[in-house]
Amino acid sequence: MALYEEVKSIGVANHKCFDSPPQGFEEIKPINIIIGRNSSGKSSLLDLIEYAVWLSKKNYNGERKEQVLQQCKKGKNNQQTLIVTRQPILEEYFPKLFDMRQPQGRQFAQQCFGNDIFCSLELDGNYKFINYSFNATGNIWEDNGKRLAGILKNPFIGLEVKKISAERAVEPEGAHSNPLLPSGQGLTNLYRKYLNELDRPTDLVEKVILDDLNLIMSPDAHYSRIYIQQLGEGRDSWELQLKEDDKGTVKLSDSGSGLKTVLFVLAYIHLVPDLEKKTLNKYVFLFEELENNLHPALQRRLHKYIRDKCKKHKCTFFMTTHSNVVIDIYGQDPISQIVHVTHDGKSSVANTVKTYVQNKGILDDLDVRASDLLQSNGIIWVEGPSDRLYFNRWIELFSGGELKENIHYQCIPYGGRLLAHLDANDPDVDPQELVKILRVNSNAIIMIDSDFSPSKQNLSSTKQRIAQEISNMNGLAWVTEGKEIENYIPKQAIQQLYSKCGKQVGKFQSFPEYLNKWEKGAGEKFKRGKPMFAEKIIPHITLEDSKRMHDLEERMNECISYIKNWNKL
Repeated sequence: MALYEEVKSIGVANHKCFDSPPQGFEEIKPINIIIGRNSSGKSSLLDLIEYAVWLSKKNYNGERKEQVLQQCKKGKNNQQTLIVTRQPILEEYFPKLFDMRQPQGRQFAQQCFGNDIFCSLELDGNYKFINYSFNATGNIWEDNGKRLAGILKNPFIGLEVKKISAERAVEPEGAHSNPLLPSGQGLTNLYRKYLNELDRPTDLVEKVILDDLNLIMSPDAHYSRIYIQQLGEGRDSWELQLKEDDKGTVKLSDSGSGLKTVLFVLAYIHLVPDLEKKTLNKYVFLFEELENNLHPALQRRLHKYIRDKCKKHKCTFFMTTHSNVVIDIYGQDPISQIVHVTHDGKSSVANTVKTYVQNKGILDDLDVRASDLLQSNGIIWVEGPSDRLYFNRWIELFSGGELKENIHYQCIPYGGRLLAHLDANDPDVDPQELVKILRVNSNAIIMIDSDFSPSKQNLSSTKQRIAQEISNMNGLAWVTEGKEIENYIPKQAIQQLYSKCGKQVGKFQSFPEYLNKWEKGAGEKFKRGKPMFAEKIIPHITLEDSKRMHDLEERMNECISYIKNWNKL
């Protein structure tokens, strides 16, 4: 099982910037993003995970563990570091504690089953009972808790930590047996082993890593070969070289740090597990600021790759970042979470980001500016937040999950009444005092409700102007064939919320009036909470039903073509 399947939460107290009560992760997910200002305590949370793994290595006597033990013994304010975990009480524990034929054993099992236990991970690698997740007091319960802690499965045993530091460099190296370090030292030598030594599978580099490298780097670069060369006759110094299409051979030392970072990640994904004969789910990766010197588009592709590997192989990632691009990618991702670390001058606090206000606090910490949208691959202008949800659902269905928001495009709401203030003409040519859409990003699709009715099917002059201006600049203007975006929702999906729904919403029918026919007051409720309605209904929208909705399939194929072109897919 993966770490995130066995530990519900973990925190640390009396360590570096953290006082008491313990701070850390209220939940562990496959991907855990740690955000915060410099010196707020982000790296200390990575220490927490590293220490938990190292303390669990009971038979390890290496120098690094001794360093960990000394740091934990000192703690903060001369108190020993406290690492607290919350773990589920498994059914398999009960027979080890009691004779389950006796009332005492059955009562304990009945009370505990489905609940959790809080324990501290001691410096000897054992667990010490703290409390239950339910109300249970008395000496008997405490004694049983101590016995339970004694047989508790330590999920950190057997795991390996692999780290990439924020400050890293990859240089030519001589042959040696030293391990790969978080700084990048040893990376060149690791590649040398797999490219030069007979007992190593060279295909891991020449085929597997090369393919993945091109997947991440494309369309910015494409490499046909990766190899190692000795620098001068008789010199024990080797350098990684890449042959790039149309550019010839490129020395890694002459390349940007972005390429080195990607090769570092790929070494951990492919070479290290092969070298250590372990599967990826036995690794916990601690990556600091992968975005350093990476263009936003490359950040998106690298993190999509990491997410895909995480989901497929059940490895666990903890990553610190200052990048709003990374926040965008993982902010609404069900297998990810964002933990915001703040420091008040005395101690640090870690909070899981769950609300808009907390998200805004992160952006304030990062000093994110609207100009960051310039670096997006393309923008989908939508009238409101509910339209974004529908668009993303249709993109998911019609692209087969290939295209994703925050990786291939960004959705930005403009608000229907503000359309008259927008301008899509060339910002360097048109002198109008309007908001210039193309100043934000020249790759643009705009979704516009036609607002047609049975008696009126003429597009307003403002909407005609915007549609024409977008088209003139090689963008796409999607004017809904029906009245509004909701008129594309299939009745089969609506029936999942309103079982009495008997027919499809009309092309030009008012959607609130349509809902009122099936349930009294449903239309008014819809108008008060369009995004909430969209969130409830989009899981029931299917590809088969959507293909039958007016011009939806044609429009989505157009959008997909534009987005793929922006991303050179």
